[in-house]
Amino acid sequence: MSIADVIMRASIDRRISVNSAIPLKILGHWGWHADENGAIHTDLDGQQLTDPNVIAKTLGISRGAAFKAFGTLADLGYIEWDKAAWGAERRSGVTGRVRIIVSPSPSAS
Repeated sequence: MSIADVIMRASIDRRISVNSAIPLKILGHWGWHADENGAIHTDLDGQQLTDPNVIAKTLGISRGAAFKAFGTLADLGYIEWDKAAWGAERRSGVTGRVRIIVSPSPSAS
């Protein structure tokens, strides 16, 4: 399944509230910066778009809304979100790692 397929599948997922397009906006934004394996790369300015603080600023949303959307997308199986452990990693500003889950297409069997 391609990144575009994952985004389209999420856009019609009834588990994502119609009242909040934030998870879809984030997933769509990441799609522009993801490779075919779901790894999300930095933007042209070198900003790490998998950092909730950066994506919040980029999209003009609150940090809380970004963290909530990350959790929603992870809970629904659209992303892997490995949160940084408390300690040196968090103190250095790393909040974790995110990858879009690109699974094989059901017709690929």
